[in-house]
Amino acid sequence: MKIYYDKDASIKNVFGRKVSVIGYGSQGRAQALNLRDSGLDIRVGNIQDNYWDLAVNDGFEPVNIEQAATEASIILFLIPDQAQKHIYEKYIEPYLVQNDLLIFAHGFSINYRKINPPDHVDVCLLAPRMPGTPIRSHYLNGHGVPAFMDVHQNASGKAKGVLLGLAKAIGFTRVGVMEVTFQEETELDLFVEQFFLPMFIGIIQASFDVLVEEGYNPMPALMELYASGELGELMLLSSKIGIYKVWIEQASPTCRYGIFRNSKRLLDKEKMRSIIKTIIQEIRDGVFLQDLEKEAESGYRNLKTYDKRNDASLLMKTQRKLSKSLKTFKEDNPVC
Repeated sequence: MKIYYDKDASIKNVFGRKVSVIGYGSQGRAQALNLRDSGLDIRVGNIQDNYWDLAVNDGFEPVNIEQAATEASIILFLIPDQAQKHIYEKYIEPYLVQNDLLIFAHGFSINYRKINPPDHVDVCLLAPRMPGTPIRSHYLNGHGVPAFMDVHQNASGKAKGVLLGLAKAIGFTRVGVMEVTFQEETELDLFVEQFFLPMFIGIIQASFDVLVEEGYNPMPALMELYASGELGELMLLSSKIGIYKVWIEQASPTCRYGIFRNSKRLLDKEKMRSIIKTIIQEIRDGVFLQDLEKEAESGYRNLKTYDKRNDASLLMKTQRKLSKSLKTFKEDNPVC
């Protein structure tokens, strides 16, 4: 599997081309600022909302999406999945010309054929593996975050060089950009969201509930589970040295033996493998997509109920109380 670094990319491949960032949310803001700081000709396309105002405050002169698509030969399409089809068909597709480059930060719309670009344009994936805030802060610190890339359609014959130039300008090649297809990126991303994160969040919630039922004070219970930041620091370190080695180097024998002693008790591996395979199949065959579309048509009724219930939970009430009581961690550098 090929991974590209700074030495493999040249920002010169992008010089002379106008780049439009469509959507000034978390990803759009970070990528637009990094691209501008790298000397590229950037414009921001957005509706007139709070993100428009933010772009103005950041020194851009935002325009509507239609104008941004018309003016640029490179379009970074950084709006939420559910809005992409409508926005693309109405404001972007009519203005695509020969050898334009259309870039997605997530493979969803291409993989599920919600968007079908014409044959005469380049279509690429540039999918960072972190949210916008660390993309920006790492760039300002002279570092970067990893990303996936794919050249799905190469009408110009030059798509890869331009894509790598953009990746370098954003800071991704400082760490490494890995070749991964639209399909694989989409399915891996959805799998983490549908298996790993529900398991992780659910285990925290269940642990908190039982600890409180057993008489433990909610604030120290939450602190020990995740609110101290210890788990986050260990997971960050594990991304560099390995999930098992981090415990060998950072945890006591008591901790490590507790993990070893209870891993089989907690995890029914055969049952878990069955669930994992079911979730993967639902992602691949479109079952999840059908459910998602029904949920979207309802105005995300179930999701809103879920969010409202969680926000009113004892865990979140404790979190808010704890946050007021502790001095919060600050970024080493402002995201600006």
